[in-house]
Formats: sequence, C-alpha cells, structure tokens
Amino acid sequence: MANSFPPIFTDTEKMLQYLYTIIRKIANTEKYTLGAQIRESAVLFYALIRKSYYTYNKPEKLKTLNEAKLELDKLQVEIRLALAIGAMKDIKNHQKIGEMLGHISEQLRAWSSHC
Repeated sequence: MANSFPPIFTDTEKMLQYLYTIIRKIANTEKYTLGAQIRESAVLFYALIRKSYYTYNKPEKLKTLNEAKLELDKLQVEIRLALAIGAMKDIKNHQKIGEMLGHISEQLRAWSSHC
C-alpha cells in the first residue's frame, strides 16, 4: 500500500530523527533544559500537523495549522538560541537543521494557503 500522507510528514519525521542526534550532543549544561524544550517543541509540531491532517472542519484545520506555525517558529528560535549560547557547537548541524526547518516551513505555508 502506498503512503498517502503529505511530504511534510516524512520531512518532519526526518527532522525529528536528526534533531534527536543533535540533542544528544548538546552541552550537558543545556541538554536537560534547552535540549528538552527543543525536543518538546519538535514533537508538538509533529502532533499538530498530524491533527490538522485528520481534521476536516476547515476553521479548525486552519486554527491547528496556525498553532503548528507558531510551534515551528518557537522551535527555530530555540535552535538559534542553542547555537548562540554555545550549547550546539557544530555549525554544520545548525545549517542542516535550518535547511530542514526552512523546507518544512515552506510546505506548511503551502498547505495553509490551500485550505
């Protein structure tokens, strides 16, 4: 059976997997605070897009997609903060996750505009 889910699901799952590897490398002083916030925001974002996919009421779907946008923005800020304070030391990780989040953000905007 073919996967009929939108590409944003697959891309978000890849992003989650990559984020988890990054969080393991975050400095110990921030791993259980900022690292936990990053993990929580990423998982909540994924839950919101899944909820939106299964919501058929248009106003409710748009509300959930807007919540997902806010959570994605929060995640981006948390990742930038991790880099700024030195908790995320490898700039390559930051660049790759930034590209992933940018692509997911584009997909989310396109999805929202088609509702």
